[in-house]
Amino acid sequence: MIRLVSFLILSFLFLSSQNMGAEEKNVGIWVFYTGKGFMDISKNNPKILNLEEFYVAGLNDGFNRLAGEYPAKFGWITKCTEGKQMGQLTTILKKWLNNNPKRWNEPAADLFLDAIKEGCK
Repeated sequence: MIRLVSFLILSFLFLSSQNMGAEEKNVGIWVFYTGKGFMDISKNNPKILNLEEFYVAGLNDGFNRLAGEYPAKFGWITKCTEGKQMGQLTTILKKWLNNNPKRWNEPAADLFLDAIKEGCK
């Protein structure tokens, strides 16, 4: 099971890096997606189902791993995401992005944290 999940995440990361536009490559730091890039995932990849959820799953897994290692700084993430399905977390992020289009140029991972934090209140 772990190998399957790892394969899916790596496949997604490879596919996502192949579909970035020029505006995605010049955000100041190395990222796979900005907020706009995330919002364009399904548009750019209509044949791949739930691609947004795979991206959110990777973010969630990574940040929850950080929460396990550094609970004082990141423990809130686990509390805010525990029990939620990837579809729910994806909806939270997409809704937040739709309400904050001026921030679409920022890294999607940072925006995910802001969306989850705001949705946790």
